[in-house]
This record gives sequence, C-alpha cells and structure tokens, in this order.
Amino acid sequence: MRFSVHLLVAALFLVQDVVAAPVAAPNAGAVALARADDHTVKTQFSHPSAKKRVSKRTTAKAKSTAAKKTDTTAAKKTTTTTSTKKTATSCKKTRGLPRRLGRRTTTTPTIFLAKATAPDTLDITIGETAFALTKFSGSGTRDGNNGVVYQDAAKDFAKTPLNAAGDLTKEAEFTQKVGQLKAFGVDECTGTQWLVTKAASGVNFQKTTAFTTAATDADKCTEAVEAAAQLAANAAQAIFTKFGVNHGDLNPGNIFFNSAGTEVETLIDWGSATTKKFSAVFAKSQATLAFKQQIKCPSS
Repeated sequence: MRFSVHLLVAALFLVQDVVAAPVAAPNAGAVALARADDHTVKTQFSHPSAKKRVSKRTTAKAKSTAAKKTDTTAAKKTTTTTSTKKTATSCKKTRGLPRRLGRRTTTTPTIFLAKATAPDTLDITIGETAFALTKFSGSGTRDGNNGVVYQDAAKDFAKTPLNAAGDLTKEAEFTQKVGQLKAFGVDECTGTQWLVTKAASGVNFQKTTAFTTAATDADKCTEAVEAAAQLAANAAQAIFTKFGVNHGDLNPGNIFFNSAGTEVETLIDWGSATTKKFSAVFAKSQATLAFKQQIKCPSS
C-alpha cells in the first residue's frame, strides 16, 4: 500500500512537468518543407503538368518552324521566278564586239556545238540583234575544220567553234579590220560564241568561165589555175597594203572571183591572218600550190 502511494505521487509530478513544459516552435526547415508541399499540391491543381507545358511549347515551336518554312518556300519561288526573269533579261544584254575588242572575257564561249549533233535551226542573240539561223548545207569549205556554219535570213554566214581551241576572237579582230564583220559575241542564252560575217560576193574559181572553158584541156586548165593563183596573191597584197592584214591562207575555198574569173572580188576566212610583213613570193607559192592541189586539171 505504501508502494502504491509513492508511485501515485511520482506519476502526479510527471504529469505536472509535461503540462508546464513550453511548446517548441517549428524550425525553419520544417516550415519551408510544409510550404513547398503546399505549393506542390496547389501547383498540381492550378497549372498543367510539366509534360503538357513542354508539349504546348513544342507545338508552338513547330508551328513557328512550319511558318518559317512556308515563308522560305515562298521566298525560293520568288527567287526562282526572279532568276528566270533575270536570265531572260540577261539574254538581251549587249554582247556585241567592242570597238577594239578590248574585253575578251565578254566573248569567251562556255558551250560548244558538234557538227554531228548541231541543230538544223537555231535562234541566237548577239548584242541586241537576233539571228534566226539555218545550218549551212552547201558545198565548199565554209565550215572549215574548227566550226559549225549557219546562215541567217540575209544569207550571211554565222560560225561557232567546236572547242576552246577554235575561239574566234582573233579571227573576229581581222574580219572587222577588213570590213567583213556583221556581229561577234556570245549568245548568253546558249553560251555559244558566234562570228557573223557578210556573205562574199563572187564565185569560186571552178564556176568561172575562165575555168569551165579550159577545164577539158590540160595545158589551158593548168594555165588558168596558175593565173587564178596569181590573182589571189595580188588581192591578198592589196588587202595588206590597205588594212595591214596578211591573209595567210590563200586556198581556192577562200577566194571569190567575178564570173569571168579575171579578177578577185572577195577574200574570206581570216582565221589564219596576221600582221606579219607580206611576201609576194610566198603568197604566190602558197596560192599556186593550194590551187593545183584542189582544182584538178586533166593529165596532158
């Protein structure tokens, strides 16, 4: 009984200490954690999830990118249209021969035609002049070995080189000097280089009466051919005296006579021309050899 009284007294003192003890304030960490938890709960109800936010941002970005692509595509279409217009316009730019042919770059070809595949008809523009060309199919050596030859509506001749080695700039210079140039330059639409020359007056020696009346007689034919070669050399010398241009290629295909065959009307093809001093002896020898090789007389 005494033990129970003592135990009861001790219990009363313990209860009194607990009641009298002050209540401890929550620490800052606990408050922050509670607030964070409360914010998390509120956020879950007041804002979409992170995934949804990312999804919306991604969608907006995709729409913006799509809009930019649309704008870019439209810009490209505009650029293409503008480029086409520029090309069409650039084809009208002047590509004529400069007075002294000082700017060689404006006449440099980028495309070349081949004899076998060159079109039968072709439209080109040199400078501001348009030419409707038809491939030349006549006899003679007008196409030479370095070009394809066409004729325009006026029957003047237009030649384009087969390759870069056949560049016609030098020939155009001399053709201009002797007064036979009609146009020279690059057709920008095709990138091909063209030399347009005035049609030569006269006929080849084989079509003259001097030749046709002597063709069946060996001696007379030989005499007529030699006389024609001398006339060619004389004409070349006259050209050199007047223009300072040495023709350099006196073969029958380049010499045009009057119908009687008694005088030379025109020398053509200035691709071998130079400004070297003219030699009458050399010119006669060259012409005689070429005429005898290309104009056949009967054997005596």
